[in-house]
Amino acid sequence: PMPSEAAEVVDACDISLNSEIGTVALLDAAAARRGVVHAVVWMRDVGDLREGVFDRDRFVQGAVDIEKTFRHIHLLGVGTSLTCYGTVRPSPVNLGELVDSASAVEAAIGRKLEMVSGGSSSSVPLLARGEMPKGRTNLRLGAVLMYHTLSLAEDELPELRDAFRVNMEVGEAGVSP
Repeated sequence: PMPSEAAEVVDACDISLNSEIGTVALLDAAAARRGVVHAVVWMRDVGDLREGVFDRDRFVQGAVDIEKTFRHIHLLGVGTSLTCYGTVRPSPVNLGELVDSASAVEAAIGRKLEMVSGGSSSSVPLLARGEMPKGRTNLRLGAVLMYHTLSLAEDELPELRDAFRVNMEVGEAGVSP
């Protein structure tokens, strides 16, 4: 979230993805004002240059700081984003780095994380081939569910057809004169 939107994020979302301690502090203050606990996924950049903490030691220390410092923040887990900005594709190596980082965080905070979120729609081929590293517990999907494909240049993924349905009321159907 953008720092200026911390209050709206706490009002609208149960969980947010974060890579700046300063933003987590603002979310903590907003959650305290509302008397709630907001969950965060601490993001690790494993090569895509989109979001997350690059340095592993700084990443682990940030997770410890979140766990120990903020009373209205719950460190739900860790995650990464791939194939977004830097077009780095998910691999057993870079997702393995996320899983290894998650293990280091768990050792440092003394408990198991509830979520290790290993990428996005671009991770589906690894999943289909059985090449996802063990230890990843969550996959954030979007475009692959909407379009049944990873990109317009690739074959469709028919097994994802009808992944969801949108039901909504039609607001207006007439044509104005």
